[in-house]
Amino acid sequence: MRDPDRINDILEELGKVWRKSPDMRLMQIIYGVLSSTKNIAYADDDEIYARLKLETGGTEIKAWEQSWREERAKGWSAFASMMAEKYPELYDQ
Repeated sequence: MRDPDRINDILEELGKVWRKSPDMRLMQIIYGVLSSTKNIAYADDDEIYARLKLETGGTEIKAWEQSWREERAKGWSAFASMMAEKYPELYDQ
């Protein structure tokens, strides 16, 4: 079973991002955060949370978030490669 605490974590970060740009619609924010994901309907909750944290400049780092930040520091192409390797079903052509 997935950790139910992730729901509050994700919604809290989404609220922070939305409050920074209150004129944006919800789907504009979601699309903006996940636009580099090939199939956003299957984006992993960890990925969504990490991307939202990066948007808000959050400092709390969970274990999975550390690898996200390391890969992001290498650039988006490195990140995309890592995600495609980790979640091939999202990146199948």
